[in-house]
Amino acid sequence: MGRPLSERGITRREFLWGALMVAAGTTLPPLFSACQPPSEEEKPEWQKPKEQQDAPREGDVAVSGEGVFLLRNRKKYPVPDLGVYARNTKLEKYGRKILYLPRSKFEEYPRGEIFTERRIFDKTTNTLKTNNSFGQEILVFFPGVMTDGGMPWETIRPASDTFVSLLVGLKQKKWGLADSFFFTYGKERLIEYEAKHTSRSPEENMRYAIDFIETLKNEFPLAQFNIICHSLGGLFGLAAAKKHFDAINNVILINSPIRGIEGTLFRKGLVKGGRELLKPYIGDEKVSDYLFSIWGNKEYQKELEEFVSFFTSTGRQIIIVADESDPIVPVESATVKGAKEIRLAKTTNAAIPINEWLVAHGRPLRDKEVAGQIGDELGENLAAAA
Repeated sequence: MGRPLSERGITRREFLWGALMVAAGTTLPPLFSACQPPSEEEKPEWQKPKEQQDAPREGDVAVSGEGVFLLRNRKKYPVPDLGVYARNTKLEKYGRKILYLPRSKFEEYPRGEIFTERRIFDKTTNTLKTNNSFGQEILVFFPGVMTDGGMPWETIRPASDTFVSLLVGLKQKKWGLADSFFFTYGKERLIEYEAKHTSRSPEENMRYAIDFIETLKNEFPLAQFNIICHSLGGLFGLAAAKKHFDAINNVILINSPIRGIEGTLFRKGLVKGGRELLKPYIGDEKVSDYLFSIWGNKEYQKELEEFVSFFTSTGRQIIIVADESDPIVPVESATVKGAKEIRLAKTTNAAIPINEWLVAHGRPLRDKEVAGQIGDELGENLAAAA
């Protein structure tokens, strides 16, 4: 592997980000402009004028002479028991409304299917997920390229060591792997997602995340979702939350470079890093140039802050876990005003081998206290507790 990095004047973080720039070379658009500009009608709630935000919107519950219905997917879905549904999905806590709609407005929504309880097989966890006809909360995990310490993506399983602490911590709040936790990767998937897709452009991965949540919304129309993201998965989870705001209660971002990465780290790392050293762990990765581009993009930073402000103003939460010892994502890249923070103090590690740098990036996932705090923020899985 040649001379040690220290003898070449390279820091660990510079080297890792240099390696992540393997496929860099094009300037990519900001996260919140990644897809075609929406029409006025298609704009997400947080970008609409205030008077439209106050009108009935997706995720609200409408009461009329015909009964009680959830407004979702531009349809109205019958709610069999409003009290149980409101409890199971924590409707009021997360800022959704129960309102009366006049007949003329109510008829604008086509009637959705009446959902009875049914089960959907999840190949990633080899479990049956129950579609609760009275509403529920579901967890969705979006990983980053180093979420499992650089292991090949097709071999990662939700039961691997990386997730043990998180799963144990959440289980104490009745969040079970079998009934309420979707992973967006692994040998088998709810929808297509393979190792080769880690080298897709950010636009493609954002569309994948958006489509994944849309698929779950259609399969579980009375459910609310909590998105948990690690590393680069935070960029894609945020894109999904922005598009499907109505269905999201919490977004948890763990060591995620949501603000981008300062360009000097990229330049020095690319020149000095010896990209071939890290290739066995992560392969080519196109998002690195994207992270460099958004760091100094004022429009992106402004829209990020606006979205966080709107999202949290409704009672929903964005929770950021930032590790001061992360060798890859600095704290200033992972934090944003208005979000709740769980901070891991800096450790006094000496120089460590490269394979342990990758593991260090996932340290919060293995931290029992962090897992407990995430469980406290999510609260109890009330549908499972009923």
